[in-house]
Amino acid sequence: MDLWRGGLTLRRAAVLATQLPAGSRVWQATGGPRAWSDEYHGLLAVKNRVERLEWRKTEDGSKGKNPPQMQEPPPFVGDVQAKASTADAKAQEFMRRQRAIEARRQVERRAM
Repeated sequence: MDLWRGGLTLRRAAVLATQLPAGSRVWQATGGPRAWSDEYHGLLAVKNRVERLEWRKTEDGSKGKNPPQMQEPPPFVGDVQAKASTADAKAQEFMRRQRAIEARRQVERRAM
């Protein structure tokens, strides 16, 4: 491991990592469009084309309704974590408001 011995700088290691082919474990771990290999993208293109051809034969296809959806690449890991933290913050705020409402109701009940 030249990185730890000083023979490889962190910048050079990052540059080398970004040059890894699509579908490599590094890209799979980080997510995004490069998480899928070129072969996988090709297979998805074929799959989507076949689904679209089959869809055209259906009643919905003749009317142009409900076309098959293309599969989206996996989201970036940071995006997933950001959404999770945003959802957690929203849930905590909701719970705080609910506790405040319940406290007001208890005060009103005691006043009666």
